Amino acid sequence: MRVSRWPTVPSGELGPLVLIGALVSVTAIVVRMLWVPVAAWVPRLLSPSLQRRDPMPPWSHLFLIGWTGMRGIVSLAAALALPLTTAAGTPFPFRAEIILITFMVILVTLVLQGLSLPPLIRALNIREDRGFEHEERQAREHAASAALARLDEVGSEDWPVPEHIERTRVHCGRRLQRYAQAGASDAECTPEAAEAFRRLRHETLTAERLAVIGLRNDGAISDEVLHRLEHELDVEALRAGLGELRVA
Repeated sequence: MRVSRWPTVPSGELGPLVLIGALVSVTAIVVRMLWVPVAAWVPRLLSPSLQRRDPMPPWSHLFLIGWTGMRGIVSLAAALALPLTTAAGTPFPFRAEIILITFMVILVTLVLQGLSLPPLIRALNIREDRGFEHEERQAREHAASAALARLDEVGSEDWPVPEHIERTRVHCGRRLQRYAQAGASDAECTPEAAEAFRRLRHETLTAERLAVIGLRNDGAISDEVLHRLEHELDVEALRAGLGELRVA
């Protein structure tokens, strides 16, 4: 007996199946809403060090994480992976109903819950987490302090050039001042000034690249010289934190 891969459900059974799909969707949402706080609370209860290192998140964050338990392609793939027939050759029981209920769960969790996320985030007054930026600023401040300490150590040796030490000290001092948590920084250390400097370096490096490409196109330099100069420009772009524009 031939069974269609895409099952059909009698129209008289659609109503009860839609109701069952709605109940399954509500059950899946409620179970996740209950499971997320438990999963966050139990590890911290068993590990005081984890509690100190990573305190319990606010209830609004837990609520949002629980609400975003959306189902999609994995659920549908699992339902469609059910065999068409049993080992005896008869149609797999309730396969069409399982696929329809899966579609209902996907519709509720992806569409309804997904559309509710923007107003829910505003209602819960959830702000962007700045913890990563704080850690990065601390790491950069610590690294700049270490660089200044190393300059003091090598300053008494005979191999460094004094002018280079002073230039490096000014550079590291400005980095330290920029990333310090307290204290006023000069105008050259502000994020706006740093972005303006990066843009200026981008413009000048791009001009250099176009100039040497023009020389190659005119036959004034070879491809080997062009590639060597482009490599130096790429290194300068990386040092400046730029995604340098490549021009063929």
